[in-house]
Amino acid sequence: MTFTIADGGNNVGVRPVTGPVSATYTPPGGGAPVTITLQPTVAGGNTYTLNSTTLPTAQFPNGIAPGGKLAINYNVSSGNVAAPATVDDAAAVGSTETSVVTLTPAGINPPAVTSVTDTTNVRGLTLVKSQALDETCSGTVAASTFVQTALEAKPDQCVIYRIQATNTSSTALGFNLNALTISDLLSNFSAGANLVAGSPATSATASSTAGTPSTTSAAVLGTNFTIVPGGVGTLTFKIKIKNDR
Repeated sequence: MTFTIADGGNNVGVRPVTGPVSATYTPPGGGAPVTITLQPTVAGGNTYTLNSTTLPTAQFPNGIAPGGKLAINYNVSSGNVAAPATVDDAAAVGSTETSVVTLTPAGINPPAVTSVTDTTNVRGLTLVKSQALDETCSGTVAASTFVQTALEAKPDQCVIYRIQATNTSSTALGFNLNALTISDLLSNFSAGANLVAGSPATSATASSTAGTPSTTSAAVLGTNFTIVPGGVGTLTFKIKIKNDR
C-alpha cells in the first residue's frame, strides 16, 4: 500500500514538510512500540510505500499484523522550512491549514482508498503595544488606562508605553519561546519626547521568565525572556513630552 501527504491548499504560508517521515508501530497484544523512518518513493516527495522492502523484517516479518497499529508522524512548516526570507513567507499566527493523508491499498481485492484530513493551527508570538497617560509623571497608572488609540499629552507630561508578547501556543501542545527580545526604537518618539531614565522595566506571568531591561543609543529593550505556552512577557518604559520643541 502507499500513502500520500498532500497540502490542503487553503493557506499559502503552511505546508507539509516533504521528505522522510517517522512511523510508530504498536504490535498487537501489548508489544513494545517501534518507531521507524520511512523515505518517500521520490527524493523530496510526499508519497510513501509500505511493503516488505520499506518495513524492517525484524519488526514486520509478515507486514502489519492483524490488530497492529502504524501511526504516521509528519511535520508541517510555516513559511520556508529553513528560514522564512520575509514576513510574507510565514503564516499568520491564528491562521489554519489542512493536510490530507490518503491511503491506497494494493494487491488482490484491496480495500477502498481512504483519507483523513488533519488541521494545523498556527501558534506563536503576538505583540501588542499600548500606552497610558501619566499626567504627573508619577508612574502610577491603572492597567485599565492603557489603550491602543492616540493620546493627547501636554509638555512635561509623561506617556507610559507597554509592549506585551504573548505565546499563543497551548499548554497541551505548545512550546516555550526562549531568548526572546522585546524592543522599541527611540526614534519612534525622540522628536517630541525624551526617555525617562531608569523607567524601562520588564515582567512576566507565572512560570515565564522576565527579560532584562536596558537602553542603547538606538532602542529600549527587554532581553532574554522565556515565555511558556499561554504566558505573557511585558516591557514598559516612560517618555516625557518636551517643552522646548
